[in-house]
Amino acid sequence: VEDLTILFEKLRRDKKFIKERDYYFKNWVGSPTSFVKLENLTQHLGGAQIWAKVVSEANGGAHKIYNA
Repeated sequence: VEDLTILFEKLRRDKKFIKERDYYFKNWVGSPTSFVKLENLTQHLGGAQIWAKVVSEANGGAHKIYNA
């Protein structure tokens, strides 16, 4: 854990690292995914339209993004 703390303290101030990180957040992690209307649930609830974001389309798999 100490090694990770030292590395984190170094990298969080490294402009080259931050620029590369931001690139991947924008173009890989943050790439757009679609929405799908949940017709049956919308009808069942009888009011608001219910939509879901299809995160399984995310680059590298959503589990890597949301469970990191």
